[in-house]
Amino acid sequence: MLLLSAVGLLLTVGVEFFYVIDFFGNRMNTVFKFYYQAWALWSVAAAFGTYYLLSGTRRASTLTRSVCAVVVVVLVGLGSFYPIMAIQAQINPDASPTLDAVEATAPFAADEYAAANWFNQNVTGTPVILEAVGNSFRSETSRISAWTGLPSVLGWSWHESQWRGNDELQRPREADIKAIYSTTDTAQALALLKQYDVSYVFVGPNERRFYRPTSLQKFDGMLPLAFQQGAVAIYRVP
Repeated sequence: MLLLSAVGLLLTVGVEFFYVIDFFGNRMNTVFKFYYQAWALWSVAAAFGTYYLLSGTRRASTLTRSVCAVVVVVLVGLGSFYPIMAIQAQINPDASPTLDAVEATAPFAADEYAAANWFNQNVTGTPVILEAVGNSFRSETSRISAWTGLPSVLGWSWHESQWRGNDELQRPREADIKAIYSTTDTAQALALLKQYDVSYVFVGPNERRFYRPTSLQKFDGMLPLAFQQGAVAIYRVP
């Protein structure tokens, strides 16, 4: 118990003096990642410590054990408020319980859900797909690659920059993706698709929101249509 407590203390005190320099230039990521481990260690030590104080196997008066018991009950009770209230706040009473994020998202993204199912049922291997680059940390961007596991030319650009430490690789890719979707020059678009070995071009709500219809219409004439439903179209690159 003492060792677990000491290591947890070392982790939390250590980040006051040392941190990993990342894209943000501060210690935020170092703190919360090391704190994850500290809380796990301290939770185990606290469980044993509670037993140690309340078991009566050591020299502790009844009053001391009673006070410890009250403190433990109060702390656990206060800590229980958050999960109880958070669960109630996050549960949709009209939805069926599921651990499948795809199923949970399907009701408000039916066309994209159908497209993901088409990929999962009809595509073998790991062909590269093309999706529009949207804002990082948003569930509606890079949705198809996330739901299917297929590689895309670029996902969350800012997140990649954060962990790579620079944007030297993803910056030109983001520009090329925008060019593929926005250009009306079919030769340029096809050359860029070949450059990144793209097998499927996805056109969905994000792409229609980011790019003009006249730019997206070029895919109808240059690539065979593999799947279509509602606002979603998937084109196969020969």
